[in-house]
Amino acid sequence: MRRFFVFCATAGLALANPGQVAKLLTTPCGEVRLAADLQPVQAEMEKRLKSIRHYLVLESGFVTPALPFTVDKSLAPGHFEITLGRQSAGKGDLRRDCILVVAKAQVLAKFPEAQTTDPAYGLPAKWLPSSQKVAATQAGALVLDPVSVWATVLTEGLRDHDQDLLISDHLDLLLENAPSALSNRIVVDASVRAKLLQVCRNLLAEGVGLRDMEAICEAFIAGGDVDQCTERARQALRASICRDLADEKRNISVVMMAPGADLRAVKKAVDRLQKKGKVPVLCTSAAARLALRKLAAKDFPHTTILSEEERAPGFHFVL
Repeated sequence: MRRFFVFCATAGLALANPGQVAKLLTTPCGEVRLAADLQPVQAEMEKRLKSIRHYLVLESGFVTPALPFTVDKSLAPGHFEITLGRQSAGKGDLRRDCILVVAKAQVLAKFPEAQTTDPAYGLPAKWLPSSQKVAATQAGALVLDPVSVWATVLTEGLRDHDQDLLISDHLDLLLENAPSALSNRIVVDASVRAKLLQVCRNLLAEGVGLRDMEAICEAFIAGGDVDQCTERARQALRASICRDLADEKRNISVVMMAPGADLRAVKKAVDRLQKKGKVPVLCTSAAARLALRKLAAKDFPHTTILSEEERAPGFHFVL
């Protein structure tokens, strides 16, 4: 759904300013620390990181900065830790010659190994010998090799922290993909650029990509404070927001929330959707959306909060 950037076309960033792109790609934003026994898979992890960067730039328009690897002999065997900025963005334990099997309890019960949880989502899982891959797949389990487990943790960490990694250099690059008539009104004023930067961070914090900087800039120059500009930009990007949430019939399952809903009502709504196997999406009025988002952000950070005005033409909110 979210969903770990500006990319009006696949080659857009690569051609817009190669030097600036290269600078962003080589400026460290954190670190991946690996236990000594994971060093043999470091090259494969570095290759996977390049794929993740490409995927995220297409997804949300943001160029992921460099993420160097360090072998740390003080870490327990199989352990890895990821930091982005100064914050922990994920950690876990891998077993190089095993596979991680993620499944419901009745499926995992077929295998005698000790139960654990997958480090990305906390779902029930077990590490099994690689020879059990076919049996686990036939049982209906999700099967991941160790590098894929690490890559999933990294991808989710980048998605959760992309707003913290967005800096002024990124904004300059993003603005190159907006019409000059719009971008010229922004780049000349440092305070205006700082305000737009915060709007972009707010969008990323809720999983809204920055691919369409023209729409974001048009919403921004209409005026207002940061929150007002963010809400206006969300409405301008409603088609892409709905596309990320909708099923193949362009339906989005939502629970309608009354203005002034409390945290208990939010929890009840989220539980209701999760029991149906749906991605948690709550909907309220435009005037109440931001307040509901701030209320739910700490306890339900991955719950999408929409306003009724963010339903794009051709999409349907299903209650």
